[in-house]
Amino acid sequence: MISHTIKEQVYEILKQSIVSGEYQMGEQLKELEIAQKLNVSRSPVREAFRQLASDGLITNIANKGTYVKDVTEKNVNDIMDLRHIIEKMGIDNLKNLHDSRRYPLRRIRENMVRTFESGDYKAYSFCDYELHREITSYSDNEMIDLFSDQMYCIIQMYRNIALKNSARFQSSYKEHLDILDHLLAGDFEQAWALDLEHLRQTADEIKSYLLGKQEKYTGKVGLFGGAFDPIHRGHLQLCETMLQALKLDKILLIPSFRPIHKQDSIEASYADRLELCRLVTQGNPALVVDDVESRIYESGYFCDTLRHYKSYMDDVYLILGPDSFTSLSYWKDNDYIIRNATLCTAFGRNNPEVQQCSEHFMRMGGRTFLMQAELLPVSSSQVREDVKRYRDYLTPPVYDYIQSKKLYRQDV
Repeated sequence: MISHTIKEQVYEILKQSIVSGEYQMGEQLKELEIAQKLNVSRSPVREAFRQLASDGLITNIANKGTYVKDVTEKNVNDIMDLRHIIEKMGIDNLKNLHDSRRYPLRRIRENMVRTFESGDYKAYSFCDYELHREITSYSDNEMIDLFSDQMYCIIQMYRNIALKNSARFQSSYKEHLDILDHLLAGDFEQAWALDLEHLRQTADEIKSYLLGKQEKYTGKVGLFGGAFDPIHRGHLQLCETMLQALKLDKILLIPSFRPIHKQDSIEASYADRLELCRLVTQGNPALVVDDVESRIYESGYFCDTLRHYKSYMDDVYLILGPDSFTSLSYWKDNDYIIRNATLCTAFGRNNPEVQQCSEHFMRMGGRTFLMQAELLPVSSSQVREDVKRYRDYLTPPVYDYIQSKKLYRQDV
């Protein structure tokens, strides 16, 4: 009985982690790693895997392992076809709206407004789920109710993809309020028309995500993320050092869409920082700019970005400046980052903290690559404070762009 209880607990934890997007589509689930994390034996994890597979949330690939089920365009079309049928049935079944039905709709509307205004897309996502589940319940069909519980778990995975796009988050909010207001007003025909358009927009957003995910990088690839506000020759020197030392095929420069720890100090817009990175990589095929954080993830946490790459990369080399390397322990889900990427940095001779952190990461089961190299003594904050003084640390196209857009301090 105790074993069964543990299995159910493990199942619920993993189910919520998958549905909420903590585990990304296509990400491998490692039985031993999960068992250690949850402090249980492998048996309840194995049993939970079986149940999750029957739910359609994970899949087992022969000779490879267990993965969160990835989404294809056909999956999206199939799910949306079903939603069209059952949600239309629910709305068509409403001859009039009794007070007992109005109360949950009003409550959902109030919660949607509150969670949207607070910017809490995860809480908003649950309100989204509640609304569509409420519409489905109007069908008054027990078989649909039973099926919907499983279907909406899969839909919630898709919903998390769509709502991580801030523009879609805002338009989804307006669409939902319009649907709710027409339902509450008894205008069911218009409510269905709005719901149908909402489902189409959601499907389009998920397909856009899939299109972005198709751009998969192959070979031995390094990831170098940062605010790049602005990118300078010190960043380039670190890249060139790692390209040679690790024999990488390419390094992806990943400008942070919303740098959580630097929001107060960021001066240039994401579009400008992205363009600066593109300018600095011109003529260098080994450096590639990837705008993945704006296309797919907007959480601001690198752990989510890494999960995207780990869905198709076996080996990831994460390139860090020495300051980022020594502060990694403070990053969100740092244990995931440490265990799923080779942590690479270059540092000067007098930096024992780097070595100490490396030893700590290896004790956690991580891999590191350290090398001594005298990097250029410049930081992005110094450039922002005095562009002209640090002009030599910027490539000519970057400097010209900064001047033309009047970025940073120009009067020193």
